[in-house]
Amino acid sequence: ACDALRARASAHKAQPLIVTPLYAALPAEKQSAIFDAPPPGTRKIVVATNVAEASVTIDGNQYVVDCGFCKVKVYDAKLGGDVLKVAPISRAAAEQRAGRAGRTAPGICFRLYTQAAYRDEFLAFPVPEIQRSELSSTVLLLKALGVNDLLHFDFLDAPAPRRLVGALESLFALVALDASGGLTPLGRLMAEFPLPPPLAKAVLAAADLGCLVEVISVVAAVVAEGLFARPRDKAKQADERHARFKAAEGDHITLLRVFEAWRAHGESPAWAMENFLHARALKRTEDIRRQLMGLCTKARLPVLSCGADTSRLRKALTAGFFARAARREGKDTFRTLSEGNTVFLHPASALFGKNPDFVVFNELVFTTKEYMRGVSVIDPRWLVHVAPAFYRFADSLTSSKRLNMKVVPINDKDPRSKAGNLNKRLRNLDALMQ
Repeated sequence: ACDALRARASAHKAQPLIVTPLYAALPAEKQSAIFDAPPPGTRKIVVATNVAEASVTIDGNQYVVDCGFCKVKVYDAKLGGDVLKVAPISRAAAEQRAGRAGRTAPGICFRLYTQAAYRDEFLAFPVPEIQRSELSSTVLLLKALGVNDLLHFDFLDAPAPRRLVGALESLFALVALDASGGLTPLGRLMAEFPLPPPLAKAVLAAADLGCLVEVISVVAAVVAEGLFARPRDKAKQADERHARFKAAEGDHITLLRVFEAWRAHGESPAWAMENFLHARALKRTEDIRRQLMGLCTKARLPVLSCGADTSRLRKALTAGFFARAARREGKDTFRTLSEGNTVFLHPASALFGKNPDFVVFNELVFTTKEYMRGVSVIDPRWLVHVAPAFYRFADSLTSSKRLNMKVVPINDKDPRSKAGNLNKRLRNLDALMQ
């Protein structure tokens, strides 16, 4: 959109334009550019996501153009990940957008939709996040607080019953719940960490595997997000600098390398800028790491380092993300073991173009394809070791020359399944909720 505006202005020899983007992942120094006053005779245009709806007031802004759409992150249980969907905004959001015009002077909002669409097609308010998010963290917290009757819990905005059921299944898979739906000792310890349950499980597994120091750094970097900067005008330079950190084992080891290199250079903002890294995200990683280390000390977990042995680190991550495992199916395609969905490595992944046999991933994000983000190479035998109730070796060995074993998920009807009891209860609960 910014490029199109500049090209149109140049083609028509319009008055000088300053076009600046605004979105959440934009570096702070570039975000601040939207507040700079333009030179005399120059028009300033800010192209923004809905981050500008309610939190930004730009002095002198007189006009707003509202397209009537936004991108919304919605959890898709079938995919097992978040999907970015383009959806109509709500009437409340439309009023917020209109309010960005004329905050400090009279202004006008141009709406690219009809009054009928505003009246009949827009919801009054946005869909609450609890109704479009994965709920395992919420359910784990409620269980830890002693709330066992989720069916009658008085939510401000009650989520769909199937989402609650899915969260219970996920927590049982992580051994946070027992077969009767009660909190296990491991689940109670997981609830002490302000992390999504898979990451909390990875931290606790790391304590047993003797790699807690490294896993806490990786988890902090995953939570902080956005360590890498890739300006469009310097994309090639950024890719060359980032390639120095990329690890053959995957994205998590790459994050660890970045964080440790930043600390080795005295947490220098100049070094971060030179290597096209976000200093603010790295500082946030350090803050999160310090908090997590304090919680581990409080829980009396052994704080040990695995040094250069990254296999233990990746095995700890597998303990948390075993439900998000995928096997290479073709040259560029993977298939998830649990749901059988076809997925792809994200182009920004350290493993892009390398196509390992088995991987685990943090999340699935659907844009043009279903992309895996936060991917690490694993040994398939780890899946059977960390989740024997959900994976087993196939009865017949694969004929593939690449592998001498085949790992498959255990379904409810399999006599080896330990999940059948809870799943039967969950189906009954689901039917009761309906």
